[in-house]
Amino acid sequence: MTPLKHLAVGWILLASPAWAQAPPQSPEPQTSDLVSSVLVEADAGAGPLRFARSITQLSASGLVSRWVVPPCPLVAGLTAAQNKAVERRLRAAASEAGTPQPTKDCKPNLTVIFADEPTAFIVKARAARKIAFPGASPLAIERIQNSAEPFRIWRQIEDVPSYGATSQDEGGTTAFYGASGSLIRQTHASGILSATIIADKSLISRREMKLTTLSSYLCVVALSSIDPSAKISGFPSILNIANEKPSEMSQLTAWDRAYLKALYGSAKGFSGQVELGHLARQMSANLKLAPGSP
Repeated sequence: MTPLKHLAVGWILLASPAWAQAPPQSPEPQTSDLVSSVLVEADAGAGPLRFARSITQLSASGLVSRWVVPPCPLVAGLTAAQNKAVERRLRAAASEAGTPQPTKDCKPNLTVIFADEPTAFIVKARAARKIAFPGASPLAIERIQNSAEPFRIWRQIEDVPSYGATSQDEGGTTAFYGASGSLIRQTHASGILSATIIADKSLISRREMKLTTLSSYLCVVALSSIDPSAKISGFPSILNIANEKPSEMSQLTAWDRAYLKALYGSAKGFSGQVELGHLARQMSANLKLAPGSP
């Protein structure tokens, strides 16, 4: 993938006599004030705020990450019918969440591979240059390769412009944006450009995970940047199947859906903690929770 090309368009406001005589405006709130107000409002739904803080893995620059190009899934390792079923589920979840939407003939950038022996598979596939982890350092690849987790996840996450459209084509990603001039909003955001997930098929089989359960879990981890080891047993989420014995839960819960919709529907372009406050507030609205709900 070619490097991102940023084009900044600045806006200049020229003063005029009429402007000079206008009544004094209230000063723009400082970042610390905005953080406090957002988190206080989000406290009305303290449960969603705790949930969002627990599972959201902020980027290296401290921002909330989300897909900024259309996620185009490709699933392999199961039967042809099962591969297509999981792909359809991922597409449907992306559409419901509000991610950028792919075309029917899009180039895959969200790859899910089921392997009986993931470590051996990764070694062999990399040697044959049939798998890649874009942007990953040798150390990161080694950690993925030697991990004992049932789902080994790599997301290509980069800083992208906060404003305007970001698009991806065969030649790479091109972004266009205009600067807002705000002292509070960030000039950049954290964007997911691709993701590769290697699932341990044998472990999944031993834990007797249903395909619907597995597909639902993949929807959350593939469409967001979450911490798969987060301890959230007190919340109704499909993510709990990664740390606990699978239950009868097989679909995205109301909390999972509310989180994904809030991730793509809440205010963007702020620091990570401020965005988490916005996300939690939107999640509360999605769940229609009353203040004080757990």
